[in-house]
Amino acid sequence: PVGKAGGRAWKWLAMEGGMLYGMIGPAEGREPDVRRETGRHGWGWGSLGKGYGRVAAKPSQFPWGFGRSVLAIDPATRKVLWRHDADSGIDGRAICMAGGRIYYYCPGKRLVCLDAKTGREIWRSSDADVLAAIGPDLKTQNYKTGYASTAYMKATDKAVYFAGPQRPNVAAVSAAKGKLLWRAADGNVHLVLRADGIYAIGGPSACRVFEPITGVVLRKHGFGRNGCARATGGVDTILFRSGATGILNVKTGRTSALDPMRPPCQDGVIIANGLLHWGPWMCDCNLSLVGCVTLAPAGKFKLGVPARADERIERGQGAKPTGLTIGPNDWPTYRKDNVRSAATAAKIPAKVRRRWQYKGPGARATAPVVAGGLVFVGDAAGAVRAIDARGGRARWTFLTGGAITFPPTIWRGRAYAGSADGWVYCLAAADGKLLWRFRAAPIERKIPVYGRLSSTWPVASGVLVADGVAYAAAGIANYDGTHVVALDAATGALKWRNGDSGRRGRVSVQGGLLLHAGKLHLAGGNVVSPGIYDVKTGQLSRQKRTKPAWDGEARGRDLYLVDGRVVASGNILYAPDADLDRPQPWARSVMQARAGKFVIAQGLGRDRSVIVARPAGAPAKNAKPRWRRKLFAKNLAIVATANAALVMGVDVPKTGQPVFALAALSLTDGRVIWNRKLPSPAVPWGLAVDGDGSIFISLRDGGVICLGP
Repeated sequence: PVGKAGGRAWKWLAMEGGMLYGMIGPAEGREPDVRRETGRHGWGWGSLGKGYGRVAAKPSQFPWGFGRSVLAIDPATRKVLWRHDADSGIDGRAICMAGGRIYYYCPGKRLVCLDAKTGREIWRSSDADVLAAIGPDLKTQNYKTGYASTAYMKATDKAVYFAGPQRPNVAAVSAAKGKLLWRAADGNVHLVLRADGIYAIGGPSACRVFEPITGVVLRKHGFGRNGCARATGGVDTILFRSGATGILNVKTGRTSALDPMRPPCQDGVIIANGLLHWGPWMCDCNLSLVGCVTLAPAGKFKLGVPARADERIERGQGAKPTGLTIGPNDWPTYRKDNVRSAATAAKIPAKVRRRWQYKGPGARATAPVVAGGLVFVGDAAGAVRAIDARGGRARWTFLTGGAITFPPTIWRGRAYAGSADGWVYCLAAADGKLLWRFRAAPIERKIPVYGRLSSTWPVASGVLVADGVAYAAAGIANYDGTHVVALDAATGALKWRNGDSGRRGRVSVQGGLLLHAGKLHLAGGNVVSPGIYDVKTGQLSRQKRTKPAWDGEARGRDLYLVDGRVVASGNILYAPDADLDRPQPWARSVMQARAGKFVIAQGLGRDRSVIVARPAGAPAKNAKPRWRRKLFAKNLAIVATANAALVMGVDVPKTGQPVFALAALSLTDGRVIWNRKLPSPAVPWGLAVDGDGSIFISLRDGGVICLGP
């Protein structure tokens, strides 16, 4: 519905040749015919601003909007050029235009053809074969079969075609006389009309290409869509939903995929002005990228350009770093260490108070790290900051050209950060002066990413430093290229670079890094995650994505070592703040910290809001917990200390704002030692502890809180 006037509602509009065509009918509630059908057809949405609801209806009534009149209007003068009144209801999902003709269908009664210029009726067909081939509405309303609101009639100059959700058959009717040309079983397909054939994109292994007039099956394809998203026809490709976005090359018959995103249910991929557009969707079956995504032709840009270190490295003015020593119980990198254990030998106090609060700049902070008496954070505006751990005063600020996703890593007086501008930065940790920076992105190219400029290849993985080597990954989506680099941590010299693991290995940069058993692991999105690289050569291990029963989906931004294997879990990397507060939509998600003989973790499956202490050597799925404790609707961070488990989380009441808090639990029995409410929303995993037992919390406004004895 697009509007109403005088109690009559517009149901359908189209424009062709400078004329505006529309179908009108009574506004909802004026006549029984416009109500939704329930019963065997399930449920439907209210229309014309009525909201959602159910309305009782007889099986003979239609489940979607319809009217009885078709009009042509001059858009310049608003003059009605002609009007055609049908003698029964026209299904708004079954009206289309081609070759100067308008076709409409009155369910179970007739198919009508009008001259679009004059409104004159050319023919009408109540042929029993035609009506039987179109058939009755079938059950629908789920993501596999599609939704009742989907249009099911399309036309060319030579034929009118019926197929789609609720349709029992694919049917073709002559555009010249309204006679049935052919029919084929399994009508729940999406049709793409091309000169070389009618492409019917169906379920798994049910994609066929029909000869347009005879219905002879020209080809069968061994792929299929696995959801309701509409198939879209391009000049030389057809795009459809195949878990992600499937692409059929109509010339070669080969299929490929755009892995990080999928088309929304009703729209499919939209092609306009030489660009491909993915719109937003409402459901929780998100992949790595959500929101509005647009792709452009690659043009002359070539992937896989060899890296030249002399073109990518820049030297700063900073001298050799001195004056900052990392203590044995400091927290120098994300989640404490390179295996992301989130555990420390420090003890926290039995009672705490807020010692200081650093007021943030308004941009979301990263998690904090602590070393040498300083707290280091980055933020979404591109700043790296050092704050005095005792008094909360800012020591220095360094500005990069893009958002900082993961916190700096501190090593031998240096602070390393990856920026969305595509560069890896090495700063003197004591004063923030630039020592060097290395461009991990293949070229300088900027795009808007959720309201901020970013490189097409942001260094969104953070920087991991081990044995004098700094590792980082640049990219967003695998089809644009993923670039993993190993640099000399002191000089920035390039040791190796892998620029092929995106296009060939299908690994995206969708989270952080973890080092385990001589392998570098990268959270890689919803296809291959983690990506596993040899630390000496950068070669990608050839592994297939696996989904163990307790692991669930592998698209999260965080990596964990569970039962000797690295798994991905948690929120996706690019997500709105509202998603951070909602309970994890995927039932099996991992969050844990290691505490000597025990692992402090959130439960699996339906118990994901529960905190448990389980033996470190027992399998995660079957381990008998030492204790269980539920504190929050969603857990944001878990830290294991020498004498307690810290759990940060959020409660989301039905009314009012989310409430954030940090609690300390006894390692022995899980009892609550203390529980402190936080003044504003906290960052997921925004928690660190220093050697003195002081606790540092990052906030989404860029601020940092220190709790101490």
